[in-house]
Amino acid sequence: RVTVGGSPKTIEISHDDKFVYTANYTGHSMNVIDTETFRTQELHLDIWKGSGLVVHPKDRFIYVTGWCSNDVWAIERVPPGNSPSPPGPMRSNRRICRSCKSIRYMGCRLPKGAWKKRRR
Repeated sequence: RVTVGGSPKTIEISHDDKFVYTANYTGHSMNVIDTETFRTQELHLDIWKGSGLVVHPKDRFIYVTGWCSNDVWAIERVPPGNSPSPPGPMRSNRRICRSCKSIRYMGCRLPKGAWKKRRR
């Protein structure tokens, strides 16, 4: 047994079988699990409800998406002795939810009582 962030939704193994990755739905994060030692590290990401996760065929990047945002996070796996790649251009294409006017747009829920406040 390995403890990971809240509600892991997607699980993927690296192509070299050294790591297992989880996208954590209620944890808004991902976990990296070492398959040899079963030690785990949680990475908190600026996503809402971590959902999709895929590993690049050469194990260099792990891509994570959120259920309620259109962001894609690229987490770089840097082998020992190597240096990380320079970051690419940063831009935000976040969409606004039409019903609740937040940055969450799929399956979002308003806080309790917020709908009544809006209708007034």
